[in-house]
Amino acid sequence: MNKSAPRPGCELTRRTRWAEAAGLLLLTCAFLLRPALLDPARFIGGEDVDLSHYWFKDYIQTRLRAFELPLWAPQMFSGHPFLAYPEMGLFYPSVLLFAALPVGLAFTLNYVIHIWLAALGARKLLGLFTPSRAAGLTAGIAYAFGGYMASRLSLGHVSYIQSAALLPWLAWSTQRFQQEATFRSLARMAALFALLVLASPPHNAMYALVLMAFQTLVAAWPASPRGQRLRIVGGTSLAVTIGLLVAAVQVVPTLEFAMLTDRTKSSLAFATFSSFPPGNFLRLLLPEVNSAWLIPAPEFATDIGASGILLSLLAVLALGPRRPVLVFLLTAVFSVTLMLGSYTPLYGLYLRVFPPLGVFRIPARAEILLSLCLAVLAGLAVGRASSVPPKRSITVGVCVVALALVMGGLTPGSLGVSGRAAVALALITLAYSRAAARPETWSRAAIPAIVFTELLLAHGPAVPISDRRFLERRVPRVPGPPDASRGASRVFVSAEDRLDRGLVSGHEDANGYAPLVLGRYYRLNLVLSGVTADPMRRHLLPASISLWPRAYLGQILNVRWVMRESGEWLELPDAVVLPRARFVEQTVVEPVPYGQLAWLADPDADPATTAVVDRLPSDLKPTNSLESSGPPPSAQIVHYAPERIEVAVQTERPRLLVLAENAYPGWRASIDGRPAEIVIANYAFRGVGVPAGAHHVTLSYEPVSLRLGATLSLTGLIVLILAWRRPGTRV
Repeated sequence: MNKSAPRPGCELTRRTRWAEAAGLLLLTCAFLLRPALLDPARFIGGEDVDLSHYWFKDYIQTRLRAFELPLWAPQMFSGHPFLAYPEMGLFYPSVLLFAALPVGLAFTLNYVIHIWLAALGARKLLGLFTPSRAAGLTAGIAYAFGGYMASRLSLGHVSYIQSAALLPWLAWSTQRFQQEATFRSLARMAALFALLVLASPPHNAMYALVLMAFQTLVAAWPASPRGQRLRIVGGTSLAVTIGLLVAAVQVVPTLEFAMLTDRTKSSLAFATFSSFPPGNFLRLLLPEVNSAWLIPAPEFATDIGASGILLSLLAVLALGPRRPVLVFLLTAVFSVTLMLGSYTPLYGLYLRVFPPLGVFRIPARAEILLSLCLAVLAGLAVGRASSVPPKRSITVGVCVVALALVMGGLTPGSLGVSGRAAVALALITLAYSRAAARPETWSRAAIPAIVFTELLLAHGPAVPISDRRFLERRVPRVPGPPDASRGASRVFVSAEDRLDRGLVSGHEDANGYAPLVLGRYYRLNLVLSGVTADPMRRHLLPASISLWPRAYLGQILNVRWVMRESGEWLELPDAVVLPRARFVEQTVVEPVPYGQLAWLADPDADPATTAVVDRLPSDLKPTNSLESSGPPPSAQIVHYAPERIEVAVQTERPRLLVLAENAYPGWRASIDGRPAEIVIANYAFRGVGVPAGAHHVTLSYEPVSLRLGATLSLTGLIVLILAWRRPGTRV
């Protein structure tokens, strides 16, 4: 058993645990909720919620209430694999909130629940190392209401907050497994890891693995017997494998999607974009400070308050290399090397050792680990206050107070910030030194109250309040008479703050806002428009594409309306707008993708009559003649839904039917109920060979990746249940 485990008899009673949980919930409500939220149209949102997540969740709600699983979204990027984008969180339990409640209310409740779970998880984690309630509450408060959570709230990073809430629970379950080494504790760890994968962007799952790795390393090396080492390492690896199996229903489609984006071909510059500036570490001590030394962006702000930093420092200086301190100190140091990204050569080394790291940009987001580690260290300091000489805590406290005042004086306009930090530091120093001398006094209980007050004053005012009425007024409505049916024509919206609105208003946009974009589609637009994109912002098409009418938008993408940055609509002439589904007279076979792009970029190419394909359908012969006898062919979309398109066609000879819909694995075609082959037409879209006569062509989205993922998830759940049903059996 781990020597750091609390002594028998120190476990909290059930009543005490419920009281603490209720108290943390009240603090969460005090931190997040405002009188403005009494207005039903207002909710806790944030930047990315306003830009995209509000529209994503509204789309999810609409589809789920119609008893449909939203696999595909034709309203963005000329067709987008919606479920495969991990930010949607379609298989994470909180999606039920968005299915059942108004979207704004669901956002608010989702934030409250997860901030509360973060506090509760950090408090529970500390319970494994110390019986002190004040220690657990300090860690929970510092983590849940610190700078990381506040910055994610401001940015509207819903999935980041969800994964951050689960991280301390995963660390707790890993520690419990190391103490017990039973199948039930292994199943608990696997289930929590699966939930974190389903709740979060992939790189947060990777950061969670980093913390688990350090926990396993310290527990298994060097003092443990060889058999126990193998049990700990093998059991943790097995739990991760089972967790990935359970989450495979999301993981497998996401991997398929990621392989078709340009993220897998990213450079070191892309991978280290938005590295954490070293000067911003000043905010660990002075959270609200602004200075020429700093880059004032929420991505570069993480802290647990000045008082929390002082406690973390005391834990490191006073408690020495004990196992809990060592685990979280090592993880904190490693997370800093990740956060710094391009500011050190280490990130390049990490990329060579682990190339998949290059898929993720913004190394600063590794601050999730630093935030939790600092909070845990602060709690450990409170729990072991009696082992710290009062003179030492006073000396350290005075030095940190002086440092805060000096730093505030060196940064113009920050004296008020440093003054507030100095007051918090002085109060913590007083309370901590008294707790060190007389542990059973009010002083220890005052520590979490001081930490919460400081964080509430620093970050509480920054809780973002969004207004549904304002957001929905910015939904761009296409002017003129509405199309007779969906699938008639697209729009191109260039303004970033108006993208993805088609998920609510119903218009189908050739642009969108999502970190993962199909690589072929993105390159097609750049080549045909002649626009050079910012290599660091590949989550939307550049606004410069629509600076003037470009014929290819209507010819290749079926765009009729273009929205300017000013919000004005420009209608493209009928002569350059080709139907969504159409027959071509000629086909040019070019198996090399860049050869297809070169053909499309040729000024002499005519997309109205000719299409370039990677190969010909087996029942279609090549034709190079524009001459045609008999009536002209026709193709009419008679049913258009996200995962199903039906086209009534008539042609006097075999022809290629071209659809301005993104080609993607999982789309199946049939002609009059018989399977047909889909080829890639015009570099990024779908083509179907149609025989002579009148036919009914159907395209349906039936992704194999989803079926495979669901099968693996079911297998993982069975293994999880079998492991859970063996509570006392050791691994």
